[in-house]
Amino acid sequence: LVIGNLGASAVDQRADKTRAMLKAQGGYVKMLMHLGSEYELTVAYALAAVQNTCSVDAETALAMQEQGVVDLLEQFEQGGMDERITAYATGCLTNVRRTNAANRPLTRAEKMLTAVTGIDVRGVG
Repeated sequence: LVIGNLGASAVDQRADKTRAMLKAQGGYVKMLMHLGSEYELTVAYALAAVQNTCSVDAETALAMQEQGVVDLLEQFEQGGMDERITAYATGCLTNVRRTNAANRPLTRAEKMLTAVTGIDVRGVG
């Protein structure tokens, strides 16, 4: 939970630096590996850390989608395990989807609207 809190901007004003350090040192991969633990508490803590770190990083969020981690998160979200796992999995999925949507290429129509309005209209409406 400490890593999850240090990765949260609401808790640490320099969370972006913490996340960058974790990523550079291979921490994201290690956190994601713990999602496969046989111990529910380990999975819950790993999900809490992933929610505030990996899932808000554009490169990692895309990799999570492409490598099936999102499928695992969706299984966790269905429940049947510790309620924290369900809650943290939902938070991870929300962040991954939001991050991926915010970083996907603009459609032609969105490019035109953005050019006219000066506002990134990706996914609006």
